[in-house]
Amino acid sequence: MQLNLISLIHKFQLNLSEAFGSKHAVMVGGEKMPNRMRLICITLGVAMSISSPSFSADIDDGIKAYDKARPAERVASDEFAAGVDAYSRGDYTAAYAMFMKEAQKGNASAQYKTGFMLAEGRGVAKNDAEAVRWYKLAAEKGLSAAQYNLAVMYEEGKGTAQDPEAALKWYRKAAEKGLAAAQYNLGVMYGNGGAVEQNDEEAFKWFRLAAAQGLAPAQYNLGLMYANGLGVEQNDREAMKWFQLAAAQNDLKAACGLAMMYASGKGTLKDLAKAKQLAKKGFDAGEEICRLVWTQNHLGD
Repeated sequence: MQLNLISLIHKFQLNLSEAFGSKHAVMVGGEKMPNRMRLICITLGVAMSISSPSFSADIDDGIKAYDKARPAERVASDEFAAGVDAYSRGDYTAAYAMFMKEAQKGNASAQYKTGFMLAEGRGVAKNDAEAVRWYKLAAEKGLSAAQYNLAVMYEEGKGTAQDPEAALKWYRKAAEKGLAAAQYNLGVMYGNGGAVEQNDEEAFKWFRLAAAQGLAPAQYNLGLMYANGLGVEQNDREAMKWFQLAAAQNDLKAACGLAMMYASGKGTLKDLAKAKQLAKKGFDAGEEICRLVWTQNHLGD
């Protein structure tokens, strides 16, 4: 039985909220947004979607691991450090003033933070056009998080005309620097086609890179691609592996992907009790894939 696999994109907003320290390599605080959809056949007997749960990290977290990994992208100053301190105390007006002062001097990190605060309306009136201007200045200096957020603005048409080709350009620059969120969205763009020619092999390549960094939506998508032989030789065991990694991060869709594998006996021994256990939380949460797995395999009987 062949059903449709629907491809969606997840947008992130990255936040460099500290110069040298906090618990996340990058900040995410965006919403899942549907992109152009491409229907492709799957053989698991249920419609699964290339998508992600909504990421919900506290946007006041910073980028300790990010800074360690990319020290050349950081520019420190006493004024910028004072801005970080003000931001961490919730004094956004003071933080914005300090970041702006440093941004005008050409500090890429401050330009990025200025753009982010304008985009979010923190300490200053929300202004997407000005956010784009500051993101672009930081992006042109090579700051990968700024390149990423600039791509999001171009893709969504926020503060600038919608420009998928420009979005592709800046996603690629950030992805080539190793930013997992950019690698993920670049994979989705190749999977969907549009601004770039549709290419499952390229989609697989970028999902794999993001998945290797622990990004759960990329791990889920990689599982789907292995399960369906998209851009890679079909391999149920690899599909199970990546579904398991994403499910371990509480990705409900991935848990239901695992449930489908257990229900069908693909890549593992058939186990309807295990399938029911895996699918129940997503079913209760109203996840479409989980409802399909639940009903198609009569897990409620």
